[in-house]
Amino acid sequence: MDQLKQNICDAVAELCPEDSVALLLSGGADSTVVGMAAQALGKEVHSFSFKMDGIDSWDFDQAQRTSDILGWSFHPVVVPFNDPKADFLDLIQNHGCQKKTEVEVLFPFTYLCRAIVNSGYVSVVSGFTAPLPTNENDKRKTRYDVAGYWSTIKKRPFSIGDIEFDSSPTQRCFEYAKKNGLRLLQPLSDERIKSRFYQMTWDQIHSPYWKAPWKLAFTDEFKKVGLLDQVKTPPMQVGGSVQSYFESLLSDPDINFKSYTKGSERSRLSQLVRLWSKPKSQKNLVNHSISIKFKPYLIKDVKEASSKNHFTVISTFAGGGGSSTGYRLAGGNVVLMNEFIPEAVKTYRANYPDTSVSDVDIRKITRRGGRKYVLDWLETFGLRGGELDILDGSPPCVTFSNARKGDDKTLAKNVKYSDTTQDRIGMLIHDFVYMANCIKPKVCVIENVSEIARADLYHIAMNRLRKWGYKVNAQVLSSASFGVAQSRKRLITVAIRPDVCKAAGIRSENDLLRIFPQGSIYEPTVRDAIADVRNDAEEVEYLLSATVRSARYELVKALPKNPKLPVRLNHLEPSWTSDFNLTRASWDKPCPTLTQMGQQAAAGGIYHPDEDRVFTIAELKRLTGLPDDFQLTGSFGKKAERCCRMVTPPLYKHLAASIYEKVLKPASA
Repeated sequence: MDQLKQNICDAVAELCPEDSVALLLSGGADSTVVGMAAQALGKEVHSFSFKMDGIDSWDFDQAQRTSDILGWSFHPVVVPFNDPKADFLDLIQNHGCQKKTEVEVLFPFTYLCRAIVNSGYVSVVSGFTAPLPTNENDKRKTRYDVAGYWSTIKKRPFSIGDIEFDSSPTQRCFEYAKKNGLRLLQPLSDERIKSRFYQMTWDQIHSPYWKAPWKLAFTDEFKKVGLLDQVKTPPMQVGGSVQSYFESLLSDPDINFKSYTKGSERSRLSQLVRLWSKPKSQKNLVNHSISIKFKPYLIKDVKEASSKNHFTVISTFAGGGGSSTGYRLAGGNVVLMNEFIPEAVKTYRANYPDTSVSDVDIRKITRRGGRKYVLDWLETFGLRGGELDILDGSPPCVTFSNARKGDDKTLAKNVKYSDTTQDRIGMLIHDFVYMANCIKPKVCVIENVSEIARADLYHIAMNRLRKWGYKVNAQVLSSASFGVAQSRKRLITVAIRPDVCKAAGIRSENDLLRIFPQGSIYEPTVRDAIADVRNDAEEVEYLLSATVRSARYELVKALPKNPKLPVRLNHLEPSWTSDFNLTRASWDKPCPTLTQMGQQAAAGGIYHPDEDRVFTIAELKRLTGLPDDFQLTGSFGKKAERCCRMVTPPLYKHLAASIYEKVLKPASA
């Protein structure tokens, strides 16, 4: 073993020519042998070790004992119990951690690194990437395929240039050290040292002592510090209580929003790290919008917000007022709405009686007398072209929805839509675009199903806006990301007038992407929204009876109650092909997309988690993000249709607020 001792000393000497060295010290043999080699070379050793504040740690205590006995200068680093959520997000967002072990190893290392740098060192030696097999997996490999094991050690799976790592946590530490001006040195990865162990078995390496090669090379020193007969110790993240520091996040609904409850704390923490390291999570982390929760509200709250009068809106295809409610919540003043479905107009007027209403088919405005007619129509409501802030519209999506996949009715006649039968319904987006060309609003906002982005019709319409100078871009947004307990995804298109773009510093269509709000990583659940709803008992009984009388009753009863995830029949029986939208919602997930047809009393779309019925109107309002006291007119079927056709107000609140802050406000300054 004299030759191995010389090899270790040579490796340390080459990496650390200075007389004084900083040593990253744990209680184990790997880091200790590096310090012993440095001392054998006559170097002054300054050891750094950590413990969690107020928590006993064998590693820390042994590191201090070793330092005291061998005469090393010991530097204790106490890691505070501060804010595990902030630390967790920082490690993932800013330092790229993708595994539980990476989080737990890098976390204390950040404190160690700062302490070492503050002590004036630019490099630190460590026992990282030691070549000895140490775990049960290594034991199996060296027992049954020793040659195969050592071939993997010869070529480490992790590396940056010529630097090799035995694990991804080691790599994270190396990257962090480099960013902070500290060289993390790994003398035990020297090829002269590794080559001495090639083809050695587990028993040869760990007999007569655990990690025998190090201890036989420095037998007197290891005996002196009480580590000669040392057996395996728990990993530092466990023995040092780092894992327990992050375990509190398992009960934090902002972080554990997926409600990971099965398995050990270790496995659940691993799931959380994998979840948060996904691209979607990273995207939301950048904007720190991680906790938009469901919050009930009332019409008076809408009117109070709207009284700020930050911007003006005309809403076309306004329906019962979903998008209008969102604009008002963001401080907007909806000066005019256009809608010609009678029941939708009744609902709108019941809630916003002070808003001017044009209850005619938009085609009777855009196709009657050209540009002059549109502007004359606008002036009848006391408005003039070029002054409007936002022109909003949700042209009917029935032509493009998944429910009509493969069914091209863009140009068809006699298409059923709500209380009407219409021709060429898919062309209505062009009527919106024509109105925009006449009115010249500062901003256009168009909402539709995401499938429309695959249609030539949509791109032709958007190119018409571009022809008139507007910059255009679009993004799919999910209502569940904005405080709505419904996973309703829609394509939102924003177009901005050229002079407004210039004033707001928007130089390209890619610049428009920063206008779209970044939603919450937390998605409200059905429980969040409706657990405390007060339902009308007669309405509940009506819906239960309607299910019993329906042809789907047996199918509904086959769906398990209170599923962990929304469940369909084809989830239970993969060969099932009909009733594609028959779904049992889960209490602990957002509700699937609600459709006006699916929420009719006996039609059967999305069913209550515990009861064999569709949702009540009070529940639908919560699941749509409407005010609790929002008035819906007509029969149950008409009320359900209004809810399920609506743009969800909280989504448009965040969209409109972003447009105001990033476009309209700067442009008016």
